[in-house]
Amino acid sequence: ILIAASLIRGVAGPAINASSGVFMTPVAKDLGVGIGQLSLYLSVSSIATLVWLPIAGTLFNKYSVKKIVLLGVFLQTIAFIALGFMSSVWAWDILAVPLAMGAVLLVNLLGPVLVNRWFAKNIGLVMGLMMMITSLLGAVFQPVLTNMISNNGWRFTYIGFGAFALIVMIIIGLLFLKNTPSDKGLKPFGYDESALQTSKQEVKGVSTVKALKSLAFIALLIFMIVLTGFAAFQQHIATFGLGIGLDMSTIGTALSISMIGSAIGSVLIGVLSDRVGIVPTSIGVL
Repeated sequence: ILIAASLIRGVAGPAINASSGVFMTPVAKDLGVGIGQLSLYLSVSSIATLVWLPIAGTLFNKYSVKKIVLLGVFLQTIAFIALGFMSSVWAWDILAVPLAMGAVLLVNLLGPVLVNRWFAKNIGLVMGLMMMITSLLGAVFQPVLTNMISNNGWRFTYIGFGAFALIVMIIIGLLFLKNTPSDKGLKPFGYDESALQTSKQEVKGVSTVKALKSLAFIALLIFMIVLTGFAAFQQHIATFGLGIGLDMSTIGTALSISMIGSAIGSVLIGVLSDRVGIVPTSIGVL
């Protein structure tokens, strides 16, 4: 489950979802528009993600994970392939919506939902391993995509890699993913009935209404907005590299190294979260 979910996230995330930067300059140049005009579709994608996230979350409680993965794969990859046939900026703005909807299911929600269903201990480490595998796949795919664009053009890369991603993710999803451990007559990994009962007794919380009005929630919301804003810079590494005259091969290497850094950080953050707690780990990472 961990490997299958990680592979799907690796293809859907750093390969497709995070590849916008490597396409930005060649697409804008061919369409005869500015980077700023084309990159507006990233804002459309963010808005679509905002609206779709709470709706998508409910799907995991209603439908099997295989059906959700199929939905996510078709939304994301068909839109990605379609971009290879487009010649107007508005097409990127429109197709950004299904791209974002598919990414929410496959990248944002699939991994955490399955990890919490299948693992009962060391959740931080398991999530870190998932992010590590995802990032390492990104380290492989980012230079592949840059070389494909350099050698075959951005249209072929959209269509060819999109078709590859469609086939690979469908095979992995159908063959290896299961909804819950009970589907196979199992308990979650590390399941401990006595520890579970103790933890349930210790859990304390507040109502959703009260939480949404709390200073802590507002502070967390502001923190996440700022953090996400700075994290978005990674999408523009390729554009920045081309702007200062670097070739696509060098940019692909830079993106690959960036993903390796993400892989190391993912495991480190997961281990530290389990051992010293979330707050000290977050402060240390910042």
